[in-house]
Amino acid sequence: MTTFCFRRPRLTVAALVLFSGGAGLGWWITSCDPLILARMPSFAAAETVDGARASDPARRCEEVLRLPVDQRLAAATALLIAAAEEPGLASRLARRLCAADPIFRREHGDTLITMLGASHQFEAALAFAELGGPERSVWLQRCLEDWAETDPGAAMQAALAQPGGEGLAHVAAQWAERDPAAAAEFALQSLPGDARAQALAVVLPAWIQRQPAAAASWLDQLEPNQELDGSLATLARLPAIVATWPDVACDWSAAIVDPEIRQRTQTELVQQWAGTDRTAARAYLTSASRLLPPDRLRLLALLEGWRD
Repeated sequence: MTTFCFRRPRLTVAALVLFSGGAGLGWWITSCDPLILARMPSFAAAETVDGARASDPARRCEEVLRLPVDQRLAAATALLIAAAEEPGLASRLARRLCAADPIFRREHGDTLITMLGASHQFEAALAFAELGGPERSVWLQRCLEDWAETDPGAAMQAALAQPGGEGLAHVAAQWAERDPAAAAEFALQSLPGDARAQALAVVLPAWIQRQPAAAASWLDQLEPNQELDGSLATLARLPAIVATWPDVACDWSAAIVDPEIRQRTQTELVQQWAGTDRTAARAYLTSASRLLPPDRLRLLALLEGWRD
């Protein structure tokens, strides 16, 4: 899975002080709403006063764009922070900044998405990210990450709505780190066909590695389903399971629907088992109720052929 590095705004209090000393620029600092600044750690200690809402944001945006390059990013950041409680306005300003100031396009978008995410305006952040051009994937992933921290189910549905379900696997992996059982259940009950299979392919292996007993118990309650085949094969092949409970591993492999995956997994497991206890392996193959008759005959024949 590709991991992107999201660059959060890095305008420090020291930079603000230096910036505010420039001729005619102090109003950029004094116009920032302190409640918005408090959401950003780097701005938490800045002394600010109200005033952004009384100004003309569109005019200020154009003034920002006329500033020298070494002052423009700080001024644009302050403008977006001041506007962030009005998502529509903030998004329009950010789009204008991104279009007219390509040098700092990434930074302007990062600032907007960070501020909208901090105020739980995830839909607005996502709408902006979807128009992101070259930065679209990075901004989209950041929006979904922030959303998943608060409402992973909604984030997964939002990812599902993207072309090709972009971001779905990333949200599923993030949710699986915190609550794999909830992530698996949501995917099973709330996602359609391919999206369900994609999410489960991420969630179940993570769950199996961390909590194999809980994952196995959940899988045992489900009807055989081809979407679960990969997870069952992974679970059956866990070294700790194979070494301690080879019969349980073989039972899980027998529940795999796809014939090719099932037969390959069964052959591997029975061969390992025969290498340590051929008698027990034969007894299992003779009596196991979960084995399909053709699988039983094939595996018994293979077992006999593996005689030294």
